[in-house]
Formats: sequence, C-alpha cells, structure tokens
Amino acid sequence: MQVRFPNPFGLAMPDTQAVRDYQAEQGFSDAYAQFLSAQNGLDFTRLQADPDRGAYLLEDDEPQGTHADLRVLHHFRAGSEHYDVEAHQRDNLFASHFMVIGHDHGGNPFVEVLRGSLRGRIGSLDHEMFAGCDDLQEFSEEMELDGFADAEAGEQADMLCDPDLGLIWFHADNLELFLQQCIHCDQDYAGFVVDQPGLDED
Repeated sequence: MQVRFPNPFGLAMPDTQAVRDYQAEQGFSDAYAQFLSAQNGLDFTRLQADPDRGAYLLEDDEPQGTHADLRVLHHFRAGSEHYDVEAHQRDNLFASHFMVIGHDHGGNPFVEVLRGSLRGRIGSLDHEMFAGCDDLQEFSEEMELDGFADAEAGEQADMLCDPDLGLIWFHADNLELFLQQCIHCDQDYAGFVVDQPGLDED
C-alpha cells in the first residue's frame, strides 16, 4: 500500500521561521522545508496505531523488485530525541554533502543530496561502508578517493555519489517524487521504499 501525503503520522508542527532558518544553515531543498513545516516526519508506529489510517493508504499492486526498508522520516524539534533531524545531521559524517531525512531499521540513513550535479536527489546510504570512520578524511582515504581532499564540495558530492563507489542507492529524483511515489507499507503497516518508476540512473 502506498502512503499518501500529507497525513497525520508526523509529529507536532514546528515553527515555520525556525525551519527556514535551519534550511538557510543546511542548504536543503524547498520541498524538504515544506515537508517539515506541513508534515514534520513520518512515524510508522503512529500509522499502525491509527484506526483511520486507511484514508491515507492507497491500495495498489505489490511493487516488484528490491525494496529498501524504511523505519522513519525524521522530524524537526518535535521532542522525539531518537528521530530528531538536527541530532542526526550533527552526527552525519557527510553533513556537507547529504541531508539526513530518515533511517531504516538497520541504521542506513535516507538522505537528500545537498551539492553537485545530483543535488536534490533522494537516496539511502550503506551504513556499513562508513560505520568505523571517525571523519570524512578517514573515509576518503579508506575508499581511496583520489583528489577528494582538494576537490570543491560539489565535486566531492559527485565522487560520493559515484555508482562505482556503492555508497548510495538512489530512490527518487527529488523529494516531491519520493513522497508521491516511493513510500509504501506492507499488510502489517511496516514501511518500505520502492524506487521512483523510470528513475534515471545516469
């Protein structure tokens, strides 16, 4: 079943000006700012507990292909410590290049690309590739990313997004399409993500 947006399964609405200020600081898209201001996250436990959830679910054929597990889309300053976007972004090894917007059950973050030729795209990162790294320099050295340290931020982002590296799995061209087409739940209302139909992998 596809999850429809907006829905009541986010958290308490934040101060709009505070969202704008945070956007100016981090550089994420207008679409993500709007999502935080109008929806403020997605907690599947709230969906599971709501007897009226059916009004926000679209029955469809079971999506084919590989799915990405989705536990939560993070909120902004709504009081849930473990799902707070600011806390996750502070701990984000790739904070200059990716905005963490959610997580799966295994700790793999969903992100919006902040810089480079793929800016605005939505994907998920393979947490195991960087779990043991203390900083971005250590990661780039371990992955043998030649010239990374001397590259400008957009070039670095493109290097991190290189499919040969295998760090990121892209799901949608932008956040609007991610919300419109990619977020589903199964019969037990557990969340998962399918790739945007026709997603350009170039």
